Amino acid sequence: MKLEAFLSRVSNKHAENRLLKFVVVVMLLITLVNFAMLNKALRAQRVILIPPGLNSKVETTAYDVSDALIETFIRHVAGLAFNYSPASARGQFDNLLTMFTPESYPEAYRTFYDLASTVEKANVSSVFYLHNRITIKRADNQVVIEGQSRKYKNDVKLEDTVKKYVISYVINNGELQLTKIAEKEGGNQ
Repeated sequence: MKLEAFLSRVSNKHAENRLLKFVVVVMLLITLVNFAMLNKALRAQRVILIPPGLNSKVETTAYDVSDALIETFIRHVAGLAFNYSPASARGQFDNLLTMFTPESYPEAYRTFYDLASTVEKANVSSVFYLHNRITIKRADNQVVIEGQSRKYKNDVKLEDTVKKYVISYVINNGELQLTKIAEKEGGNQ
């Protein structure tokens, strides 16, 4: 009789060990699934920078953004690039340069710092009144803007003309970045 009791206890211990091994394997699988899901969530995480002046809903993906976001971005860029005084030019151009792609940064740096030096030496101020003529050319990744450009030196108006600018951009991971800002030839048409 004692032999049967011993075999029964040994059988119970084997069953208990199998149950504990099953529980450990299930916990391991749950941990691996949790790790995989957490890793996927961290890779999918994005930081979205909202430009100043955004007052409508916009959509953005890694390779495309809505027209409202492009227009808001371009209005901000135009304010930084074309409205300046001798005291504010370098600061504004510093902010503007952070919006350029790394490849186009050196050329933009030279262009805007040469302009800042000229503005400081000549004591010239500029104001650009953007008309509501913003043309987005998605196929070329360009935006054409038109506005009234006025330049002043010591409160005396030097220039008052209509100008057109072509602003080229790229979209990197849902972020708009500038590649070039150029005055469009024949801008007074």
